[in-house]
Amino acid sequence: MFGATSEAILTEFLSPDEIAARPLDDLIDFLVEKGNKHFADPKATAEKLK
Repeated sequence: MFGATSEAILTEFLSPDEIAARPLDDLIDFLVEKGNKHFADPKATAEKLK
């Protein structure tokens, strides 16, 4: 994750626990939106974040 998506993660989530508590589908939607659909597999990326 680089650029705008990384910045969004760091500013919109207060802690790693908040990321872990977020439903997987919400994280996928977040990555698709903030990453401007540049992630080849947003589900895999969301799973790594959790």
